[in-house]
Amino acid sequence: MNTSYAHQFFGKDIHELTSSDIEQFFSTEQDETDLIEFKCGELEVDDLFKSISAFLNTEGGLLIYGAPKPEKSTANDKRKVCKGKPIPTTKVKTKEQLNQRITSNISPLPVGIKIQSIDFEKGMIFVLDVPQSPYAPHQNLQDGRYYIRLEAISKHAPHGIVESLFNRRQKPLLKADIFYEKIDDFHDRISVEIINESKITAENVSYIFTASGIYNVKIGGDEQIEPNNGEFVYNAIGTNNALVKGLNILDNYTVQHKKENYLIKISYWCKDGDLNKVIIIWNPKKSEIVKYFDSRNEDELSENEFYSLIPAYDPVLDGDLNERKINPFDAEDCKEFIQKNKDKIIRGIYNIVTDSKWIGDLDEDITGFLVKYCKDSKNTIAERTSYSKIIQILAQDKSSSIREGVAKNPNTQKHILSQLTNDSNLSVRKAVAVHPNTAEEDLEILARNNDKFVRDSVFKNPKTPDRLREKIKPTINLLFLR
Repeated sequence: MNTSYAHQFFGKDIHELTSSDIEQFFSTEQDETDLIEFKCGELEVDDLFKSISAFLNTEGGLLIYGAPKPEKSTANDKRKVCKGKPIPTTKVKTKEQLNQRITSNISPLPVGIKIQSIDFEKGMIFVLDVPQSPYAPHQNLQDGRYYIRLEAISKHAPHGIVESLFNRRQKPLLKADIFYEKIDDFHDRISVEIINESKITAENVSYIFTASGIYNVKIGGDEQIEPNNGEFVYNAIGTNNALVKGLNILDNYTVQHKKENYLIKISYWCKDGDLNKVIIIWNPKKSEIVKYFDSRNEDELSENEFYSLIPAYDPVLDGDLNERKINPFDAEDCKEFIQKNKDKIIRGIYNIVTDSKWIGDLDEDITGFLVKYCKDSKNTIAERTSYSKIIQILAQDKSSSIREGVAKNPNTQKHILSQLTNDSNLSVRKAVAVHPNTAEEDLEILARNNDKFVRDSVFKNPKTPDRLREKIKPTINLLFLR
C-alpha cells in the first residue's frame, strides 16, 4: 500500500506542492488512472466524496480538485485526460473547511487523508493524498453507496466486495470529540466524548486529558485536578471499559480560564487500536476554535505552535496559593474588596466570610457572586438573604447545612419549603416542619414522618392546624416540648 501518492506523481511531499507544480503537471496530457483523478474547480464539493470513498476502499490515490476539465481520450475510450490551465474552485476556501465536509459525508470517518491547499488566481486548488484505509468499506453518505476504484473510474461496489471489505477490518476505530459550553465569563464546561465507529469491540478504552493556559479544572465540577507547572493532566485509564459500535464514553470537566486562549488535548487509545489525539485552542471570549488538530487526519504536528497561542505559565500568578479568608467590616467594605480583587476571588485565592448583620445590605449580583465563589459566605446567605432566586439555588446545594439554612430563613417561600419537605437530612426536615411559611399540605406530610423529632417540630409550629396537632399528639414526646 503506497501512502504517498504525491511523491509518486510529483516527486515531492504533498505539503511542498505549489501552483507552479500543478501548472507544469497539466502542461502535458495527463491520464486518469486507478490511482489519480482530476476534478474541475467548477464542480461542487459534494462531487468529491464518491471518488474519495472509492480510493479509501481500494488502493488509495491522488485527487486534484481545481484541475482543467477532463476530456475523453478518444470517442471509443472511456479514459479521461486533462491538459491546460487549472480551473480553481471557489466552493471552499481552506483545507480545514474541505476536511470538515469530507469527514461529515463519509462513514466511518476517513483516517490519514493529507490535503494541500494552493492559492491560484481567484480561487483554490486542493490536492488530496488518500491512503488505502484499514477501516474499509467507507460509505458515501450522499447516496448511501459504497464505491471502489476500477479501470480509472469510481464504480458502485458489488455486495460481495462490500462484505469482503467488512470482514477485512481488523482494528477498532475510535473517534474523540471535544464540546464546549459557556457557564459564565470565567468558566466553561468541557465534554469529552469517545465513540467507537467500527464494528469491532474496543476494549480497555483509555484517554489522557490535558489542559493548559487556565487557572484550574475540576472533573465533573467536583474533583480538583492538581497542576504541574501550569499544566493539568488527568489519566482516565479504563481497564474495564469496552465499547461496541455506537456506544460512547462521555466525561465532563469544568475549566476556570483567564478569559484568554487555552489548550485542551485528548490522547486516546484502546487495546489493539491506534493512539490518536485531538488538540484544540479555544477562545472563550468569542466561543470559537482558534486552532485544531486531529491525528487521524493529519500526520504533522508542532505542539509548540499550539502552546505559543496560550498565555505562558507564570509561577507567581499561576502557582499554588493558599486560600486567605477575608472578613469585611460591613457591606460597603465587602463590595469594595470584591471590585478590587474579583479575579483573585474567582481563582480561589480569597474567600470572603460574610456577617449576618450586614448581609442584607448587599445587592443581588454581589450576593450571587459570593454564593458562587466564597463557600464560607453560603451559610449566612442561606439563612438571611431575601433574594428568591438565590434562595432557590441554595435549596439545591449539596451541603445539608446550606439547605438547613434555607429552611430556617424567614424569607423562604412556600414552594421552596415544599421542595425540602422530603429532604434526606433530618435537620432540614425539622426546620421545614417548624417554619411558619410551610404549606398545610406539607405539614400533613411531615406529620406522618417516621422521625419523631420531625413530628415534634410540626406540633410546635404555630401555623399547624389544631386538628393536625390533635392527630399527632399521641405520637410525640410532650415532655420534650415543654
